[in-house]
Amino acid sequence: MWIGGFGLGTVMLFITAQDKKWTFLIAFLISSFFIYNYCVRLKVVQIDEKFIYISNFRKKISMPISEIAGVAENYFINLHPIFITFKNGTAFGKTILFTPKGFYLRRQHPIANELREMVNKNNVGS
Repeated sequence: MWIGGFGLGTVMLFITAQDKKWTFLIAFLISSFFIYNYCVRLKVVQIDEKFIYISNFRKKISMPISEIAGVAENYFINLHPIFITFKNGTAFGKTILFTPKGFYLRRQHPIANELREMVNKNNVGS
């Protein structure tokens, strides 16, 4: 919705030949990139001992934890987005993105560490 409204405003600036149209276009492209990469792609994740459950509010899938190839997080964004990469593709792609609950200021979020431990434990056991 935000991208559509901001995009329409940008088109209107070009139609009416406003001076700030190029600045607006650049801001629109950069903002759209960040909104898509850090908001649209977000998934809801739940985990138990054997499976990870992933949802995009329309579809829910389950994957064995043994299918997780890696867990990474972005320390530089205060929400600590966590990226889970799978050995094989899923219905949501090979990599999914979610933000853990809570606000955490330290370098590594405990949820990311817990996921890494589960993956390591599961890979050793298989």
